[in-house]
Amino acid sequence: MYRVYRTLNISAVFAVTLAGVASADSWLPPTEQDYYAANEEYFLHVVPGEGVTHARGTLYRAFPARDAQELWARELANPSAPHGVLVADAGDYVVTFDEWGKVGYGPNVVVIYGPEGDLVKKFALEDLLTGEEIAAVPFTASSRWWGGEHYLDEEAGVVVLKVVTGRVGPDGADEFRDIRIELASGEVVE
Repeated sequence: MYRVYRTLNISAVFAVTLAGVASADSWLPPTEQDYYAANEEYFLHVVPGEGVTHARGTLYRAFPARDAQELWARELANPSAPHGVLVADAGDYVVTFDEWGKVGYGPNVVVIYGPEGDLVKKFALEDLLTGEEIAAVPFTASSRWWGGEHYLDEEAGVVVLKVVTGRVGPDGADEFRDIRIELASGEVVE
């Protein structure tokens, strides 16, 4: 069985709300964030980058909470900060999504980090979708809103991306299709 992971950032909700009201996107600066695994045993602490310094991520084992143990620390692929993060329940994989303020653009749309924080693979949206599929993705002035509620299927060893199809279902909500990427290799699984 797998668990669905969700990250919610008040600033992101605020930015999306503003995008619907204003003619252009508006993003608050990224802030330090902790992203927990569903079992809350591990978390990634992200410190946003500034200037030429990239964002920094530190993975901790959280229990016992007052004695959190650092497992690895590294500069992340994101210059500013990731827009979302999934942490595996076993603490062996971390997947970051998008760039803060530029969702769906750049080389860091999906980045997989393995044990010890090693970079497994990173993807631009163009690596995952065709030009026709990208054209169907909803967009705002700063972002291409390509994804839904991605999740880790740890039994299968994959991250499952929920990708907007450009179609609307009978309930009026966006329809999604799955793209599965193997965590260990970074290969897209058919």
